[in-house]
Amino acid sequence: MIDNVYGNMIRFNRSDGNDHEIIHRIPLNAPTSQINVVEVTLQNLLFRNPQTLPIRSIDAAYDAVVPVCRELNTLA
Repeated sequence: MIDNVYGNMIRFNRSDGNDHEIIHRIPLNAPTSQINVVEVTLQNLLFRNPQTLPIRSIDAAYDAVVPVCRELNTLA
């Protein structure tokens, strides 16, 4: 089985194309000891940038998504 089908992303500094950083993917099944991202940081990023989620690929009817909260408690 192929571990990383999509490869890694590269982030370039806008002011200088020579300055870049390779961003490694974190497997969904990675132990928490390997994850350096705090959950609240990810929540804030997604809340401020909902266009980064592939909503249109899932269902085009929900393309113009507008976040209203970061967490929503539901009855289990």
